[in-house]
Amino acid sequence: MHRRVAVMVASLSVAGVVGVLLVSIASPPASARPSRTFAKIVDGSQADQPRFLPPKVPSRTGDIPDGFIPIDIDLTTRGSSRVKLCRLNFAKYHREPSELPMFKALVADACLSHSNVITRTLSDLERLPPLVSPKGFVFHESRCGSTLIANVIASDEKNLVYSESLPPAQVFRCAWCSENDKIRLLRVVINAMGNSKSHINGMFFKFQSIQSFYIRLVQKAFPAVPWVYLFRHPVEVLASHLRSTPAVCARHRHHPPATVAALMQEARVSTTHATDEQYCVAHLKGLCLSALNAHTKAPPGTALLLHYERLPSAMWDHVLPKHFQVIVSPEAKARMEAESQMYSKAKARPAYEFHEDSSAKQAKLSDEARAVIDELGLATLHDKMLAMETEAFDTLVDKPAAKFEPTWDARQEAQIKTYIPYPEMQTLGELLRQWPPDEPEAPNVPGIETGTLPRFNYSVPEQRAKALQYRVHEVPFMLTDVPDIVATSEKWTFDYLNENFGDRKFPVTTSKTNHFPYFNKRSAMRNRDYTPPTGIEHMTYKEWFEKAQQAATQSNVDAPHFYFQLNAESFMARDINVFKPQASFFIVDPSANKGINCRLGSRGIIAEPHYDGGRNFVAMLRGAKRYILQPPEMCKKLHLYPRSHPEARHAEFDWSDLSVLDKYPDLAASEATQVVVRQGEVLYI
Repeated sequence: MHRRVAVMVASLSVAGVVGVLLVSIASPPASARPSRTFAKIVDGSQADQPRFLPPKVPSRTGDIPDGFIPIDIDLTTRGSSRVKLCRLNFAKYHREPSELPMFKALVADACLSHSNVITRTLSDLERLPPLVSPKGFVFHESRCGSTLIANVIASDEKNLVYSESLPPAQVFRCAWCSENDKIRLLRVVINAMGNSKSHINGMFFKFQSIQSFYIRLVQKAFPAVPWVYLFRHPVEVLASHLRSTPAVCARHRHHPPATVAALMQEARVSTTHATDEQYCVAHLKGLCLSALNAHTKAPPGTALLLHYERLPSAMWDHVLPKHFQVIVSPEAKARMEAESQMYSKAKARPAYEFHEDSSAKQAKLSDEARAVIDELGLATLHDKMLAMETEAFDTLVDKPAAKFEPTWDARQEAQIKTYIPYPEMQTLGELLRQWPPDEPEAPNVPGIETGTLPRFNYSVPEQRAKALQYRVHEVPFMLTDVPDIVATSEKWTFDYLNENFGDRKFPVTTSKTNHFPYFNKRSAMRNRDYTPPTGIEHMTYKEWFEKAQQAATQSNVDAPHFYFQLNAESFMARDINVFKPQASFFIVDPSANKGINCRLGSRGIIAEPHYDGGRNFVAMLRGAKRYILQPPEMCKKLHLYPRSHPEARHAEFDWSDLSVLDKYPDLAASEATQVVVRQGEVLYI
């Protein structure tokens, strides 16, 4: 038994111009459609904006716009709270990670313009709800491939990557903060750095090497987030550090971390009089001891030691899909492999290819430096870590990789014995009287716009898997944070659409009122007594837009209205990848897919109650639309036109005329629910 979706549509706009995509994900042949068809009723195009333009500052909280990331936090005193945020150019970073390999390069590239920077407070950050959660942390002892790894992860545009970012470092260095203060601030800051809807895989941090002394602190703040510690043969690391004078690893000799100071004291060497070799070996040993300490206290499966020699292929073959539990598609793997061939810090283009340098570094280090490595026990510590790493990595290799949930299998539906129940309903009479269809503005009734449909965040894998279950059971639900839809809704400005549509004339449906019932033209021609309720005018997109704006400013439902309906243009299909005709979460059966239909309306337009026989995803790209949904068992109560009528599949009565509810008690008593679909949201029906 199958539950098919039948749709009763009555579109209702609140203000301005509405843009919506209707995508048929699979429609079986008529002979295959069972009688248990889900009845769907749509009521509502509401547009919140007077023009078909993106808002200047799309905001999640009203305080911090989407895409603005903390770049600098004032923690000089307990009372200070200033936070500087900037909209970073992640698209450029994903294209060429090695061109912007560090957080400071991202900031320098995007944040010089004052118009791209805002200032808020820590209290504002605390109010930000979680959007993109941390999926993995990368710690390291320096000069061991950490930047290369960050670039490899960033080459997949689904991953939000921060390489040695300033805000967490400012929390680590906070002079007045207790450990509990730092844990709280880390959670606030890292949550705020996930303020980017387009990164659906999750967020990754590659910390500075000296911040490996804070692994335990990060671990306490995020105990469930997996992390890796990258290390390398100490001879190779030290050789790299000693190439410069003074040695990079000796930067902090005048204010050494406590662990390093203790190691120097144990070796009876003063940090002031120590050679660069002595101090650097103690520094590197201190980093490794910090990692080992955190490793012994880590929850099972969250800590991983990783040796340089396994890079880079271990990242896409094992670490990302098995340790960080991130899906690595074949396309993402190809990009990662290509990025791994580039020098990780090629800040100027053209970048040059990376060449393995372990042998050269082994040959460069002096005998005196090698002796210090042995004397301070770093070589022994390295061998111990390598043995632990080898055993753990063998276990990781056998661990199952993260996989995207199955897209569709007819057997899934055939094996369903008990369906997920439909959402809570109320009577259609109650629903329509509470909010009459001809009233664009929602009444002040709590929850009337959100309704009772389940809502899932597509960018959260667990919620996406749950939504898939509802789709298989053919129960309506709402999706939020579908990156492709969010990005397109911001991209489709009036200028962009006007440029792509050009001066071509399109057939636009016209009506003398705000009602737009569909009718079959062939059936209408056969029925001489039938008068078509709508007409057609040919106009450019710009001409339609001007008429739609004019219609949106008037309150007379009996005035002319204009409805721009068309199949997807090539640029639409190009912009919206999730609706490509290939098996996916959104496309159940590509062979039955009927493509993308685009609907542009204006305030007050109503598409009359009707049902559709196939499954659909409805993506709202601007404004909002009210949908009234009814289960298939209600079809017999809706007084539908017979199949021979030009308006077959439609209800006989205008639901805007509330008197029909008194005349037809069965209609009024039928069960229904409703939802308002807003910009960037997707409805499955």
